[in-house]
Amino acid sequence: MAQFARFYHTSINDVLDMPHSDFATYEKYIEIIEARERLIAMDCAAYPHTSDRARKESHKKIWKKAFPSELDGRQVLTTDQMMVELSKVNRGK
Repeated sequence: MAQFARFYHTSINDVLDMPHSDFATYEKYIEIIEARERLIAMDCAAYPHTSDRARKESHKKIWKKAFPSELDGRQVLTTDQMMVELSKVNRGK
């Protein structure tokens, strides 16, 4: 419960007063949200310094947690591919 309260910035009393079904739903999403945050951090920090194989393995593990029902052979971008995609966003395309 402490992790739940910390994650959602609420008090233990609020958690205790929450219906069990709501608690279960919110709790289920903690791992998914944290995994998505780790994907962002990993993408920013590790891409320039990680081999393609290691990047793909690590990314796939976290992707399974972040998007449990959406793992479908998604391509992991190389650094060069990511730079191209980000430049499109920066140019508004």
